[in-house]
Amino acid sequence: MINIGDSTALYFYSAVFQGNMALVALTGVFVIYRLSVLSGMKRYISASIVGIVERDLGEWIKQGTVPALYTAIESIKEELEKLGAEGKKWSEKAKDLLSDRTFTALVKEYDELTEHENQIKRRMLLPLALTLAVVIVSLILLPLARVVHDGCACAELMMLAGTVVLNILALATSAWFIVVALRVK
Repeated sequence: MINIGDSTALYFYSAVFQGNMALVALTGVFVIYRLSVLSGMKRYISASIVGIVERDLGEWIKQGTVPALYTAIESIKEELEKLGAEGKKWSEKAKDLLSDRTFTALVKEYDELTEHENQIKRRMLLPLALTLAVVIVSLILLPLARVVHDGCACAELMMLAGTVVLNILALATSAWFIVVALRVK
């Protein structure tokens, strides 16, 4: 039979709690940094798109978000065609803008950055949930450690082993998230 000391479980659950909270903080630093970089890139691209739109269709579109601008240009193009000769001239400018390679490349890049942001947010849910589960389990078992130790050594060993397995799973998914999901494209 394995002999576990009186305070072994107390130290174990305390260390598990502290280590996993540090992991949550470290992962949070990586996520916030990466999302802020992506946000800065989106702002730069958005400003470029707005500049192109204002240059070509300045009288018709003043400013807005990139998806709204792209949709607005499509609808304005249709509306301008109904206005006669002057409208047709602006409609052609809108049509030219929509087929402009620089403009469409910027819009595509903006959309890709938005999708990358959303992927990071979706992918962080599992590692965060597992890590917080380990934290909650360790917080629940910490005050029960002495009672379980005095009552049943087998139950104590099973709880320690279960916590270790859950912790390994949480650490593996967190490491995967930091290395793979936050990589720079």
